[in-house]
Amino acid sequence: DALFLALYKELTLRHLHSVTRPDVRARIDGWHVYRALFDFLLAEAPSSESGEDGKEDRGQKQDPFYIVPEWAFDILHEFVYQFQGFCQFRTSTYANALKHASSAAASGE
Repeated sequence: DALFLALYKELTLRHLHSVTRPDVRARIDGWHVYRALFDFLLAEAPSSESGEDGKEDRGQKQDPFYIVPEWAFDILHEFVYQFQGFCQFRTSTYANALKHASSAAASGE
């Protein structure tokens, strides 16, 4: 089931970020996991496109998909937390590169 796999990957990623210091590859993989999960959740969300009689245009009735509010909050909270961690990682990497470049220029390399 695609939903189960997407949620399982998110939980695995959340655990990885809580017990280790993720490297660049893990952060990029995390972005792809969240993107896939959000794409899946948005694709399964009930659409507002329906005919005048309240039935869908395709003639098929699809059960609406709902996620528990606590789960939605936890997923979004972890996504924002990991994005913040990536931004801090990017900023520190850039600062270290500038520091290294200025020290290399000062030493004549």
